[in-house]
Amino acid sequence: VVSLTISGPPSVRGTLSGPVYAEIVRHRRGFVASSDLRDEYTFEMQAFLPQSHMSGYASQIRRMTSGQADIHVLPAGLAEAQEDTLPVYQTTLHSLLEEDHNGHVGDGTQIDYSNVEEFLDD
Repeated sequence: VVSLTISGPPSVRGTLSGPVYAEIVRHRRGFVASSDLRDEYTFEMQAFLPQSHMSGYASQIRRMTSGQADIHVLPAGLAEAQEDTLPVYQTTLHSLLEEDHNGHVGDGTQIDYSNVEEFLDD
């Protein structure tokens, strides 16, 4: 499992929130942990997905954002592959970010789990 952080100017927000988000969840078997405006100059999205689904994806994101996005990929731990890998991402996310009972991470960021139920229903 890898942690994928994509950041760029607010002008790429639509691309990151639309096509990139859909690609991560539907085709890359990932889980988007957060997606928000960090400051007036930077929009950032963080996701967790299998390393095996990253092949060529950084180049694809750069093409989709006309080279305006920065992509950072870091190892986020090991997980046994399962038919439905979403619970693996949730477990990894919880252990990495140490979320409190209200869904807040140590730095005050709130994680949006609204897409998890929708993803599991599909």
